[in-house]
Amino acid sequence: MIRLLFLLSMVFILGSCGNGNPLNTDYKPKAISKSNDLVVVADKQIWEGEVGDTFRYYFESAYPITPSPEPIFKLRFFTPQELDAEPLRKQLRTYCVLANLADTTSWTTRLIRKDYGDAKFGELLRDDAPQTGVGMNKWAMDQLIIYVYGKSEKELIEAVREHFHPIASKIHEHDAAQIKANTYISGRHLGLTEKLSNEFGIKMDVPGDYKEALSKKVKEGHQLIWLRKDTPKATLNLVFQKMKYKDIDQISVGNAIALTNDFGENVQTDNPESKLRVNQTDLPILENVKEINGNYTLEIRGIWEMTEDFMGGPFVSYLIPQEGEDHYIFIHCFVYAPGIEKKQFLQELEVVVNSFDFL
Repeated sequence: MIRLLFLLSMVFILGSCGNGNPLNTDYKPKAISKSNDLVVVADKQIWEGEVGDTFRYYFESAYPITPSPEPIFKLRFFTPQELDAEPLRKQLRTYCVLANLADTTSWTTRLIRKDYGDAKFGELLRDDAPQTGVGMNKWAMDQLIIYVYGKSEKELIEAVREHFHPIASKIHEHDAAQIKANTYISGRHLGLTEKLSNEFGIKMDVPGDYKEALSKKVKEGHQLIWLRKDTPKATLNLVFQKMKYKDIDQISVGNAIALTNDFGENVQTDNPESKLRVNQTDLPILENVKEINGNYTLEIRGIWEMTEDFMGGPFVSYLIPQEGEDHYIFIHCFVYAPGIEKKQFLQELEVVVNSFDFL
């Protein structure tokens, strides 16, 4: 698990434990770069060898699920010397420092020793297990730096493998505020938020740039509303359905697919015969049990497509029963963004869904 070595506020500096002076009144600029961007700092031979291969294998693995593979993180690489040569390279948001501590001539090892201080660095050399650490705001505000190190390249590779998931979670947590700010840059749509509250009995912070595309009573006890956001490059969609709950079989992948395909009858293109359907052939359907604000949730991810058009994209759906009540909620999120990466739009939709709760 990642150990929090030091959390720095606006006046604290990374490495203060080493020099005994925790305060820094120097101005620091705001860190810049997009979410999901990750800068790797290492010696060239480390990055071009087995350590770099292992790191890329995990951190550039495919985000689940998009029509064409998109990496979880977009990586950039600099040596410590390259960072020093261009000050703007030190103003990015998220870094991962990789070092073999046994290499005393390594510029990256020297960087870690300076940041940790001699006493703490000595402890790292005596520790038997591969280690990771976290620092904040070293060169700029709102900056995350993750250190991964071992006393050999073999230990460093083990550290990358063992700590990929907690490191990825830490980076996603760091990116969350930026993604949320982008999602709600137009504020909140009070009218649609109130409509979901009154008609569906749910709390949901609808972003201000969404509009109502469809609202109807499907049948007795089955209500549907479709919200969408249109941009020059993409269309983001949120579909809510409230239905009577009968048994646990309704909280299943099969029911989610059936509900999505039924909703697909409402999606129109220039071809009246074309309908939105879940593609169950070319890519897998992923399912995951989780909680959203304490509510049991079955999450389903996959690909949708139009039956008679070359159109499609990723979706993520949620089946959420209300404990002690006789109904459940189905939330279907899907993206249409031809020719560009779709991961960022899915993440925006997930931010909205994470505001969900029953009233």
